[in-house]
Amino acid sequence: MPNELESRVAKIQGLRRKLDEAAFNIVKTDPWVPITLKGEQFKLEYSYFAVKTMYQEAGMKLTDNGFDMALLSDPELLAKALMYGLVTHHPAFDAEAVERHINMRHRVYYANCIRKAIEATQPDLSDLDAETPAQEDSTDPLAGTGISLASGPSAES
Repeated sequence: MPNELESRVAKIQGLRRKLDEAAFNIVKTDPWVPITLKGEQFKLEYSYFAVKTMYQEAGMKLTDNGFDMALLSDPELLAKALMYGLVTHHPAFDAEAVERHINMRHRVYYANCIRKAIEATQPDLSDLDAETPAQEDSTDPLAGTGISLASGPSAES
């Protein structure tokens, strides 16, 4: 019996990893995460507007350090966090509509989707490193731009 249980747990963990990979493959091209509410598929994305509104109206702040997922244990904040992410692609959603679509039994699933969508808003540093041209002279911030420090207007003129 324990081997059967371990086998099922391993299978579920494998499926979860595949689902996570599929979700992040979508995120590579578009920073939204699929989320299912009451059997309907929606897109969850935290645009700049969503992040700003989330902070202004609910005090929930996304930072470089991430988001305090413990806030999502509060049912009101869970609904608001979902609403801010949903309105990017589904503007008709308001707090009441979101509350009608969520089931508290699935709050861990919702929190996981929110976490993935928030992670999608963060820059991928490996992409930034690949796009940043190497500077020829580290003392000259304009090196490699074709602009010389000696060629601009001077304070003397």
